[in-house]
Amino acid sequence: RMSLHHHNSSHVIGESASCHSIVSSAASSSATKHSSPPPKKGMMISQEYEALLQSALEDQSHYFEGEISRLRAELASSRMTQNQHISERESREIQALRADSDRLRQEVERLTSS
Repeated sequence: RMSLHHHNSSHVIGESASCHSIVSSAASSSATKHSSPPPKKGMMISQEYEALLQSALEDQSHYFEGEISRLRAELASSRMTQNQHISERESREIQALRADSDRLRQEVERLTSS
């Protein structure tokens, strides 16, 4: 769905860009013929182009904001998984330290109770 959305936005921008070149060439050719302001139809087309372009850019902005959020969440989840993953060697070291701690605690209790 996301790639389709991106494709559609690109397509709209592509259409908008071609509309812009048509509008630009029409405006420049009419400007060379007349020194008066562009006709209403040209202005309407230009405004429609701007609205289409703005809409396409907003769609792309929302899409990429969603992608960034999704990737940040994925990265955070990945980091949590990596931090929680303890190797077998580390696990054996932890068990050995716990056993040493228990042994020393018992020895301290024995020495202090005597």
